[in-house]
Amino acid sequence: MSKLEKQKTGGWVNSTLSPGAVKLIQNFSDSPRLIESIGTLLGRYKLVKEFHTTNPPDHKTAKHIKRIVNGLIELQDDLDRLPESFKVFFIELLTDKKGYELNEAFGELRQFKQKLSEYQVYFAHIRNKKYIGQSIVGEKPKYHERELLSDVAEIIEKANPGYGLMNSAELASKILNACGVHNIPHDKAKARERIRSYRKQYPKIAPQN
Repeated sequence: MSKLEKQKTGGWVNSTLSPGAVKLIQNFSDSPRLIESIGTLLGRYKLVKEFHTTNPPDHKTAKHIKRIVNGLIELQDDLDRLPESFKVFFIELLTDKKGYELNEAFGELRQFKQKLSEYQVYFAHIRNKKYIGQSIVGEKPKYHERELLSDVAEIIEKANPGYGLMNSAELASKILNACGVHNIPHDKAKARERIRSYRKQYPKIAPQN
């Protein structure tokens, strides 16, 4: 059985804008901070998308948890089969390395085995309650692209308040398409409507126009 791929939860991402995107921004403004700000937004978008796209589906997570539970059961069984001589050596090691009293050392091994039993129950409970027979609830379609488009347009609007939403939407769309971001409309009217729809749905996240 193949192991579950680790979900990416951070790290470095390339937030460098493409030469075409940089040229579009420079034609609009000579402020280097504008390039930096849009690059930061692009990097944040990539991190969030990477987090969601590497999130394993429920059925794979359920299989992985079952594998862990079976491993805990097997480990507990293996511990129970250890001869008394091992337990003596283990107690001696704890008293020597950690300065435990004999009763503390005996308790350490007993608590470890007890934790294994508890974790079997906890893991199985979470698996059955959260990952078995649950409807799949993913991220909203194109939510992150809509957010990115709106945020880039907002930066453009702030850089030139008289530029207008239509022009800001068009430039934001061109910049993001030049960077290879998917699900960004090329048509400026569609880009503007995508931004308006996002800002109406999330008024606290972006300003209403």
